[in-house]
Amino acid sequence: MKFLLTMHMPSNQGKPVHQMTCEIKGVTNIVEFYELLHRNDFIIVDEYYYDAEDRFQSAGKYKLRGTNIVNCAFIGKIRVLEER
Repeated sequence: MKFLLTMHMPSNQGKPVHQMTCEIKGVTNIVEFYELLHRNDFIIVDEYYYDAEDRFQSAGKYKLRGTNIVNCAFIGKIRVLEER
């Protein structure tokens, strides 16, 4: 299950917030995500980018960008990301 995080920290474009699409191993719903955040200062996530430009086999799919460690103190909003 993918989640969309709104992070209260500057983006690469200089905006005051940015968003991150991620999955967390073992987390299958938003309540489990909340419980994970409540117990930890940092979490490990797999980050995904939406690939709208790939015109071939994976058009419109999410591509794994890599694994990140996220500081939970900077997460301002979380929602379940619906697959397109």
